[in-house]
Amino acid sequence: MTKQKEQTKAIVRVQEQLVQITSRVAEVLPKT
Repeated sequence: MTKQKEQTKAIVRVQEQLVQITSRVAEVLPKT
């Protein structure tokens, strides 16, 4: 159970990082 929880936490962290990166890229790139 603990391993699964740790994996889910890691996945959530990665997803949050991806959201931050995509938001930054959207700000940098010109809207088409």
